Amino acid sequence: MISEKLEKTLHATFTKTRERRHEILSVEHLLLELLENDAASTLLKMCLPDIRPLESSLKAYIEQTFTALVGEDPVDSTPSLAFQRVVQRAIMHTQVAKRGEVTGADMLLALFGEKDSHAVSFLHQQGVTRVDLIHHFTKICSPEMSFREELAKQPSIKVLSYSFKAKAVQDIFRLADEGKCTSEALETFFKTSQKS
Repeated sequence: MISEKLEKTLHATFTKTRERRHEILSVEHLLLELLENDAASTLLKMCLPDIRPLESSLKAYIEQTFTALVGEDPVDSTPSLAFQRVVQRAIMHTQVAKRGEVTGADMLLALFGEKDSHAVSFLHQQGVTRVDLIHHFTKICSPEMSFREELAKQPSIKVLSYSFKAKAVQDIFRLADEGKCTSEALETFFKTSQKS
């Protein structure tokens, strides 16, 4: 379910956090390691060609915020609740989309669910938005069938023009963030786009 490269990224996140002797594994630790993940960095570089300022901000934040535990005993870093939610959200979105593996790009998108985190704040400071990432993600994602073909198979949904109103697009992103991206959510999406 989790791609081999993402597995390596998660392992590196845990390992480096332990080496820093940080008790908590945060979404900022995760984002820093995602910069080294092929899928996540490819997606991110479509919105932010130079990721070095983001990397510097993350490193400085981690250095200033998380103090190293004193002692010689090995540190067992614990993932924060936000970290756990990001992983769960990425898995859930991949399952809803009926894609095989969770990648670093999925994890990067799932990070935006933690709106109050410094990680998302640093991304916004660099001009990176979830909407932009989703736009680019759909370009690099290669599902077995197109979105239009999938919708045509749904008996209760009409295939509409692709000139959807901005509100309808915002609604479907909100529903996806809330974990309600089901066939009913798609119906709501299309009904909203017809009214606006």
